[in-house]
Amino acid sequence: MSVQPTANGISITSNQCVIEASQQVKQLGLDERYQVNVSVDLVSSQDESTLEARADMELLVDVPFPFSLTPTPVFEAGGSLVVNAMMTAMMGTFTESVVADYQAWAKRC
Repeated sequence: MSVQPTANGISITSNQCVIEASQQVKQLGLDERYQVNVSVDLVSSQDESTLEARADMELLVDVPFPFSLTPTPVFEAGGSLVVNAMMTAMMGTFTESVVADYQAWAKRC
């Protein structure tokens, strides 16, 4: 993971994301057939009164046979739904954590 300052915020990137898998998935080695890359940018407004979070997630999957015979658009459509649902859930939790961390920090200052 890397955290880099930007002109009006920070950028957080990671290409070592882990998705917990069931024992069956692990036994088949399917948990090693993907890579997840995530990028989150936190940007303050011009008057610095609000903080906006933007996120991108890239999911690369090595689809095993016989599933690899499925047309790519079918996988992409289903994958997009799953990734969007994951991002919505993660961003809600992430922004709540940022707010809680900021409030704790502000009380100490």
